[in-house]
Amino acid sequence: MKPPERECSTPGKQGGHPARRSMLRRVPILRGFLRYRMEFAPGASAAALREWGAAGFDGVWRLDGGEMVTRHRDRSVFKVTSSLGGRRAVFFVKRLGRAHLKSVAASLLSLERPLSKCLVEWEFARLLSASGVSTAPMLAAGEVRLGPFPLESFLVTREIEGSRPLDEYVRDGSGSARAAGPLRRGLIEAVAQTVACMHSAGLFHRDLYAKHIFIRREGGEFVINVIDLQRMRRSSRERLAVRDLAALNVTLPQDAASDRDRLRFIAVYASCRWGGDGASKARRLAAGVLKRSHHISGRKKFRGINWRPRGGNENSDSN
Repeated sequence: MKPPERECSTPGKQGGHPARRSMLRRVPILRGFLRYRMEFAPGASAAALREWGAAGFDGVWRLDGGEMVTRHRDRSVFKVTSSLGGRRAVFFVKRLGRAHLKSVAASLLSLERPLSKCLVEWEFARLLSASGVSTAPMLAAGEVRLGPFPLESFLVTREIEGSRPLDEYVRDGSGSARAAGPLRRGLIEAVAQTVACMHSAGLFHRDLYAKHIFIRREGGEFVINVIDLQRMRRSSRERLAVRDLAALNVTLPQDAASDRDRLRFIAVYASCRWGGDGASKARRLAAGVLKRSHHISGRKKFRGINWRPRGGNENSDSN
């Protein structure tokens, strides 16, 4: 069956341009030792993906015709709009073309089986869902490995319809310090409850930036999705929670939240995680997050972000 036609929303960026493939995969003597792993989401999505011409590892790797989102030497993400199943949908295809030796070494030292970053994201999406936290719909993932080393991997996800990243959502005033009190409080509480739920399950994002939290309103309520899970970790170390909260604090624009809003977030988070003990832990947690925020704000990736609140905001509510 011929794969359905795919449309490019940005003609100037057309073409898949996959990431550079692993050199080890091309060595003839090693081909017999390569091992493939493929994972498909249950239900119609797997059938639709196979119909799309992406049943095998190489089939997914060769998909093209979309809009390039990011591309590096060994990594690419592109966006494809299709009418699979009789309904228009947007997909994102991420491909990684080499093993990340630092991650492999860390896994081996922890006596864990190393996984490619795409398979890590696939596994943590399942764990997040089990803990009650939503992420981007996962359609398929795969990797090819040589012994303990993942050589190449891919991940196919579906667009989170009607959602925007938190930093964009607050930049236009929706839920920010300029928005009406109930709307702002609702957003603060929804995000805080989601992060607390994730941390209560022992799941830590390690890149919890505002751009990795997607927001949409549904039936008057905020729906939160957490994306980009490739660096997530299961742990009981509480300092990872402080790091997550500090990363979110730093990546929220200055005028997105007042001092009071940020403290409200900590209070709601602490209450959701520790119940009656939350009030006693919130002050210490806030101090730790602020200290960590100052520490990481000097890093290259955060330069140019003016995250520090101005203090009290005249539009902040008094509750």
